[in-house]
Amino acid sequence: MEELLHIIKTSQAKLIKRIEPIQKKRNLFGEINRNLPCVWILWERGLGKTTIMLQKLKELGKWIYILWDLWIIKDKWLFTIVHYFYQEFNEKIFFIDEIHEYPNREKEIKNILDTLPDVKIVFSWSSSLSLQKKWADLSRRVLFYRLWPLNFQEYLYFQHNIKIKLYSFDDIIKNYKKISYELSDIIKFTYLKNFMINWQYPYAPLVSKEEFFMLLQNSIKKIIFQDIPNFINIETNTLLKLQDILYFISQIPPSNLNYSSLARKTWIDPKQIAVFLEILSDIWVINLLHKDQNLSNKLRKEKKIFLWNNNLVHMYNFFEWSQSELGTVREVFIIDMLRRISKSQMFLPWQYDIIYTYKGKTYTFEIGGKNKRINSKNVFIIKDDILIWTDNNIPLYLFGLIREKS
Repeated sequence: MEELLHIIKTSQAKLIKRIEPIQKKRNLFGEINRNLPCVWILWERGLGKTTIMLQKLKELGKWIYILWDLWIIKDKWLFTIVHYFYQEFNEKIFFIDEIHEYPNREKEIKNILDTLPDVKIVFSWSSSLSLQKKWADLSRRVLFYRLWPLNFQEYLYFQHNIKIKLYSFDDIIKNYKKISYELSDIIKFTYLKNFMINWQYPYAPLVSKEEFFMLLQNSIKKIIFQDIPNFINIETNTLLKLQDILYFISQIPPSNLNYSSLARKTWIDPKQIAVFLEILSDIWVINLLHKDQNLSNKLRKEKKIFLWNNNLVHMYNFFEWSQSELGTVREVFIIDMLRRISKSQMFLPWQYDIIYTYKGKTYTFEIGGKNKRINSKNVFIIKDDILIWTDNNIPLYLFGLIREKS
């Protein structure tokens, strides 16, 4: 165990030194409640999970950071490691990174909390929210956090040092006139465009645009070929099919995309397409939207398919967006931002673009450019090329400033 202690302490010191120049923090940093016995943080790859954990550890001062893919740690039981540091050094706060790589993780976390009630654990997980079902025994003691890709507010802060507060969804809907007027001298159209092209991941400023898309592609490949096999008994050939499906989704506008056409283009059995799409949705690379619940069951059977965010859209289509593709870009942005709000739902209506339900109220949105016109007082028009409101027209960028826990 002495060798283990030396390696962990040495690696901790090096990691802390590495993140010391990084002064800016993601919004989630201030939300993590370290007083709870166990905190589970879910995130995609490449969103800065290690940086946030190390920043939090540095703030606490006394802690143990365990990166699970470190070779010497893989040979030990998590339960044994925690007990050793607790008994020998009175360590009570443990940050465990990439715990999805560790077998028997659910059982061992439960055993630690049962036998060491004053120990606090924060662990990260790069996988699907649906896997929370496996943690039913811990549900009363674990608080789940979700780290999303950067929102527009974080981008403005990280890239341009512009500090803008977050607004609740209700604030945006009720006060978009006042808010857009106050921000009109700060926001630029180029900010929003750059954000949607390649600025939803924290490593964007560290590399060129071409390198960014290479890193993003590598991240998606790791999710498909490394993360999925950790949880699903799946053949390599099937993983290759998932990659093919993702590529074809990127090439076809959502309005022209359906399960049957996707099956034909990928030479996959139509009965399997729905299963494969659910897997891609679970690993956060596509978003599936249900049709309006008021439509017939036949029309609601299929879901509309979108890529998860606009950086993924641009990763597969490295060119300037045409006017027709702008429709997809706008929809992806709004869906990306609205789905982050807790306790809300989205549907696709037979008319207009999105039906959104939140706090018992239903909102209808139409998304378009500055020339979009709708003759209905009950429909909000979201426009991407206006900075200040007009009538019931809300500037699109405002939805990138919404607080997730509204």
